[in-house]
Amino acid sequence: MSRLRLSFGSTISKDDDTGETVVALSPIASAVGGVGCTLPGAGNDDSFSLSEEHQLFALSDGASESYDSGLWSKILCLQWVAGGGVASRPSLYARIRDYNDACRVATLSWSKQAAFERGSYATFLGIRRRHGAVQVLAFGDSLAVWHHGDRAVTFPYCSAEQFDERPLCLSTVQVRNEPALAAVRVSYTTWPMETGSSLLLMTDALGRWLLSQREARVARERLLRLSSAAEFAEFVLSERRAGTMKRDDTTLAVLSVEAEL
Repeated sequence: MSRLRLSFGSTISKDDDTGETVVALSPIASAVGGVGCTLPGAGNDDSFSLSEEHQLFALSDGASESYDSGLWSKILCLQWVAGGGVASRPSLYARIRDYNDACRVATLSWSKQAAFERGSYATFLGIRRRHGAVQVLAFGDSLAVWHHGDRAVTFPYCSAEQFDERPLCLSTVQVRNEPALAAVRVSYTTWPMETGSSLLLMTDALGRWLLSQREARVARERLLRLSSAAEFAEFVLSERRAGTMKRDDTTLAVLSVEAEL
């Protein structure tokens, strides 16, 4: 049987012009049930979490214009992994309670309380291995790509133009999740666990860049050749300067499908 392994990952904040905020994603230990995770610091609302042991991975992009969306994206990622990759109405409502508790609303100023009440929003990609295949759950405009040689599939978008649409994000306001919950059956896809293939998980700035490239395979292989956080920073900053990549928090995680020993 094959398994998924994080072979590369990095993130950089939207306001970075020099590479000083770039962070390498790695399966470091966390205090949440032994889950491995890497979470960016202040100024970056993207989050990533994983458990290679349990074959669970999550990527989320907090909407910067909403209240403390970085916290919401972290909670979504950590609890996908800690909760065994369960996606359900009760599990989402439990995450909203976690967020509300962490925000300590009673201690906020009136202006922050008003922002809190408008809600926080985040995209979400949840990856899990099930029955010898890869299952992908997607809400919003973070992109997953299955790549094997000249074959590739993307989800949930397949064209750059789709990034102009309003994404279907997860919200901390319970009633505003009804459209996402109603669409949950079409928010899944399944890909083969072919040894030698790769999964690329990325937030929207990088996803739009990738789907805008004329030579799709060349672009995918360019991402797969990245081997360090410094290389990732150089790539993102050069594309930003060229005007070909939106200035936004940008994260890439590459999962390799490898034969189990």
